[in-house]
Amino acid sequence: MKIGFPAQADDSLYYTRYLKLAGGEDLLLELGNISRLTLSVINKLTDQDLSFQYAAGKWSIGILLKHICDAERVYAYRALRMLRGDTTDLPGFDEDVFASRSTSYPTIEAFTKEYQAIRSGSIELFLNSDLTYLDFEGKANGLIFTPRILGWLMVGHNRHHLEILKERYLPLLK
Repeated sequence: MKIGFPAQADDSLYYTRYLKLAGGEDLLLELGNISRLTLSVINKLTDQDLSFQYAAGKWSIGILLKHICDAERVYAYRALRMLRGDTTDLPGFDEDVFASRSTSYPTIEAFTKEYQAIRSGSIELFLNSDLTYLDFEGKANGLIFTPRILGWLMVGHNRHHLEILKERYLPLLK
């Protein structure tokens, strides 16, 4: 089964920047690829690195990783609702409020375990759904989404934060 990239790409939408980072032609393959890349970077860190912030007031590495997981949970929940035909206008979420109530992972192993579980759940959601509804439109945070878009946002959002980690955090750890 192949889940292709969304046909619509309205550049005016906030999330389009994440879609542009996603790349690829098969969602399930790209979810696996970004997982491997993420874990290859994270597994070079120490548990102590999880508390590092590159500047005052910025998230720690552990909170940034928690945000990747939290956002994927939200995207998967939205995709589930839309795959099942729910037309309810779903609320947005405030990433800063989520971060303020998050705790950093105590260990790299703890992140890895949760990240793999969430990603596995997201993949299984698509594998075990009727894919004729991939382009069913629903609303979340006042914007139009489809399950296909939400799946690809998982890839692009993950890549976005992985690049931030590599560009802003890792150079200062060395």
